[in-house]
Amino acid sequence: MAAAGKALISRTVQRYGLNPTNAEPITFGSRMTIWLPEKAWVGFTPRQKKSIEAFMSSNYANWGIGVGQVSDGEVQLDRLVVEH
Repeated sequence: MAAAGKALISRTVQRYGLNPTNAEPITFGSRMTIWLPEKAWVGFTPRQKKSIEAFMSSNYANWGIGVGQVSDGEVQLDRLVVEH
């Protein structure tokens, strides 16, 4: 399931024309966070969301998933939707 989450992140980056670095989590406060377009997150099925959570959980002890609007190929850091 973690591999499916990583693949979904990569497809999302391509679909929204994001800078390729958006496919990798970044440090946000004390946790590693993957930032995704809010529009994409809202459209994901519960299973797709769980696959992204599985990817993050398999790689980081302290992680989160954040969403924001897209501007100039970057996701604006708006809010966390999952904190672990």
